[in-house]
Amino acid sequence: MPASYADLVTAKRVQVYTNTSAVSTADAFNPAAAIPAVSSADADADELISVTDISFAYDPPETRTNIGRDRIYTHGAPDILFPILCEGNSDMVQFFYDRVQEDATTLEIPVFVWVFRITNALGEQMDVRFRGKVTSFRVEKSRGEQSEYMRVSASIRAIDRVPAVDMLGAPMLELAFVDEDRETLTLRFSEAINPTTIRASDITLSPSRALSTDAEDFVVRGRTVTAKFSSAIAAGTYTVTVASTVEDTSGNPMGTTRSRTFTVEA
Repeated sequence: MPASYADLVTAKRVQVYTNTSAVSTADAFNPAAAIPAVSSADADADELISVTDISFAYDPPETRTNIGRDRIYTHGAPDILFPILCEGNSDMVQFFYDRVQEDATTLEIPVFVWVFRITNALGEQMDVRFRGKVTSFRVEKSRGEQSEYMRVSASIRAIDRVPAVDMLGAPMLELAFVDEDRETLTLRFSEAINPTTIRASDITLSPSRALSTDAEDFVVRGRTVTAKFSSAIAAGTYTVTVASTVEDTSGNPMGTTRSRTFTVEA
């Protein structure tokens, strides 16, 4: 469990999202106030954006006067900055992009509750929550042969002296794909999976395709599950769904079915 903001930099994997509205209470800029809660319903797996680069800067607490169009406020929060970089296609980063654009009607950028979902070397996940505002923001767009590519770089100033940390429970299905031989399905989860809680019968495809029932054709290794098809599948787009009863190694069930769509090239 991270003891400070610096632990975010050393995490094996970091994803970012924020809640759907800015913090509007009087405590928005009070570093000693409780951090507003963020419901798990505020972001789903499709709104989690992988951070490809993150750094950390810290200066001793100081009194800072911020002059906005509508008010002047002073706070003594530590000068903690997180320069971060997100890149990918527009669907991945649009949620982040929409949240961090500066409001043209004011000189100040709103305070949001930011959530950094981190994964450590053991595969354990936790949400690190803190109030912060964007101090710089830049987006670069380019178009490739098949899709638009977006690169977002931003710096978030943390207002809270100590971040709030919540351990995560239910594992998520993050990725699904078929190998080039078209005979092996690979599923990647957010946490290590208990191999006794998942079988080939817990995995269904649409359009329907049969998985081999031979024990040696079904392998669970940490976060990864591989399953052989009864025969090579045809090219096309498929949706794979995993049963809600699958558990991680800590005994947390997914609680709801999880699905991912993938394409098998011709």
